[in-house]
Amino acid sequence: MRLTRLDADGTAAMATAIFQGVLPEAVIHDVFVRSDGIPLHVEEFLAIATNPAATNRALPDTLADAVLARAQVLSPAARALAGAASVIGRSFDLDLLTAITDGTPDDTDAALRELDDRFFVQPRGDHPSYDFRHALIRDALYADLPPHRRRDLHARVAGAAVMAGLREAVVSDHYERAGRPAEAHRHALAAAVEAVAMSSHREAVELYRRAQRTAPIDIPGADRATLLAALAGELGAGRRTEIAVWAKDHAQPTDAV
Repeated sequence: MRLTRLDADGTAAMATAIFQGVLPEAVIHDVFVRSDGIPLHVEEFLAIATNPAATNRALPDTLADAVLARAQVLSPAARALAGAASVIGRSFDLDLLTAITDGTPDDTDAALRELDDRFFVQPRGDHPSYDFRHALIRDALYADLPPHRRRDLHARVAGAAVMAGLREAVVSDHYERAGRPAEAHRHALAAAVEAVAMSSHREAVELYRRAQRTAPIDIPGADRATLLAALAGELGAGRRTEIAVWAKDHAQPTDAV
């Protein structure tokens, strides 16, 4: 369900429910001002405000800062695993995560348990995979990765995704983010063909555009022309689909005779 913003009293009630007690009015006020009453933000700022190590310190200004402040108390192994998981995405598969990290399976299990206990991730339950508790938590951890570390992890994910037989679109995205255009181009073209076969025109357009961005400088003229023609074709097909949907939605029923 979609939660609405809390007012100051609602923020105080949420804090009382979480911590089974009344927090100082000044703390509640600071949390409310910074969180703008958004429940997830309230929870993150409360975690910082009630941390004994944060006594007499000003609260972070943004949610991302609050998430990173909480991440500072993680063990090095859990912090590194959280960063690697953030590269995979909002949801991540256990086997894929294990494949791109340097620790043993036992190390991965221990780090995931810590991340679960500290409310960074949660198991999905249907199969061995996890979700970040919110996309904004994942985004904050991802943005905090050093650029070269991020690119290396994307390259690892792409290689592991190939070995696992994941979709070409996923592989091409990670190769592009890893700064490896040749591989990204090749897999984007293959993924675009798959999307066209399924009449997924919007996805095909994005994939052909990725192939265009990552095309080699010395790509033969004929190949470039073929790529542009395919892109144009999918743009046209997508537009025709949009027009058809619009016409169906706005069609006026005829009066029965």
